[in-house]
Amino acid sequence: MYNWLHKHIFYFSTQTVQTLYKDHPWLLKALNTSLETAVQLIDTGPVWQLPHDVKWNSKNLKFTKDYDLQNCLNIHEVAIVVTLVKALLKGGVPTSSIGVIATYRAQVAQISQYLEEMSVEVSTVDQFQGRDKNVVIYSCTKSADGAKGSKDTSKFEILEDKRRLTVAITRAKRKLLIVGDVTTLQRLSTFSKILPALEKNTIKFDSSWPTVFNSLH
Repeated sequence: MYNWLHKHIFYFSTQTVQTLYKDHPWLLKALNTSLETAVQLIDTGPVWQLPHDVKWNSKNLKFTKDYDLQNCLNIHEVAIVVTLVKALLKGGVPTSSIGVIATYRAQVAQISQYLEEMSVEVSTVDQFQGRDKNVVIYSCTKSADGAKGSKDTSKFEILEDKRRLTVAITRAKRKLLIVGDVTTLQRLSTFSKILPALEKNTIKFDSSWPTVFNSLH
C-alpha cells in the first residue's frame, strides 16, 4: 500500500494505531494512509434518535447535559472527533498539523474543551478561511428527523452555504475526514452533490457509543 502520510507529510505509525485501536474498525479505516482514501466521510447514522440522557461515570467529564442536536451541538460527533485526534497524535502526527473545523460555534466550543490540553486548533468554517492544515477533521454537527419538515432546510442555513462548504473541504493538504449523519446531509443541496463522489470512501460508524465516549474521559 502506498503510504501517503508516511512518505509525504510526516512519520505516522500505522502499526501503533492498529494495535491501540484494533477494536475500532471504523477508526482504522478512517486513518488509512493510502492516496485513494485522502478524503473520507464517517457516517454517524441518525444520532438524533439516540437517548440523550446518557449516564456518565466520570465526575470530571465536561459535558453539556442539556444539549440539543437541533441546536447546533452534537456530542456524538464530539466523541468521534476527539477519538480521531487522539489516534492521530498517538500515531505520530504533530499537533500543529491537525485542524478541526465545525459548522457551529457551540460545537467548536464543546470540541475545544476536550482538545484544549492537546493544543489542537478548533475553529468555525469562517475562522479557518484562508488557512490550511495537513490533516483536517470537519464536524458537520447537524442530525435531524427527516420525517419532520423534510423539505424545510432553513434550519440548516449554514450547511446549505456553498461557499462555506467549499472552504471546509479545501482546508486539508493531505487528509480530510468529514464526520456527519448521511441521512441528514443527503437532504441538503450542497452535500447531495458531493456525497455520490464519497460513496466508496464512506465509513459507517460501527462501534458502540459507550466505547467511543470513553475518549472524552
